This record gives sequence, structure tokens and C-alpha cells, in this order.
Amino acid sequence: MPDVYAAFEKHMISASSYATKWYITLFANTVPFQTQLRIWDALLLEGQDVLVITSLALIYAYRSILTAPNASFETILSTLSAFYIPEDEDLMMQWIHRMTKKSETRLMMDGWRKAWQELVRNKQDGGALL
Repeated sequence: MPDVYAAFEKHMISASSYATKWYITLFANTVPFQTQLRIWDALLLEGQDVLVITSLALIYAYRSILTAPNASFETILSTLSAFYIPEDEDLMMQWIHRMTKKSETRLMMDGWRKAWQELVRNKQDGGALL
């Protein structure tokens, strides 16, 4: 989602600004309880990549708000901090499942992990837009 990335870069929004809450609570304060349980099931079955994939699903759902011409730092963060009720929970969970099964997804995630480890190793992680 290059347009979302550009909006985050423009407004200096890093993943730690919004995703920390998602990850620490495992989406408990973000989605309805039933959806949360399904995400937890997927996490236990598929592993930690489910957290990133679920985050991408939420960002994708909010993308029109995040990239709106009148979007600001405050509106973007308040949107990402809002409670999300999926229009179709089954569709969202099917998408998450499909993404976890795609070999390309796993390869990208592995590549991102290696790139991050390289930044940390070279002490360049402080300036990274996450």
C-alpha cells in the first residue's frame, strides 16, 4: 500500500504509534471479542506472522481515511486507535488465512525480519520508519 506508506511518511507516523496497542493486547481493544478469539486461534495455529497480517488487514480497511487529502497526524492516529467492527468477519478471517498460507507472504516476512536484523546490527534502526 504505497499510498498509505506515503501518508505515514508525510505525517511521520511509525508503527509504534498505533501497533504497539494492537500487539500488546493482541487486538483485545481493537476488534469485537468474537473476532479477537478468531485472531488468537489463527495466531496459535499459524504463528506470529498473523499479527502483522491482521494489522495489514486493519490498515487496508482504513486506507481511504488514512490517505484522504484532509488526513492529519491526529485523524490518522485516532482512526488507527478506534475500535474496528469488520463488515464481514468471515471474509476478513479468510483473507488472513489465505495470506498466511501464501509462500510469497512468508518470504516477504522473512525478508523484512532479515532487513530489520541488519539495521539493528548496523545500529541504523533508530531512523527507520516502521
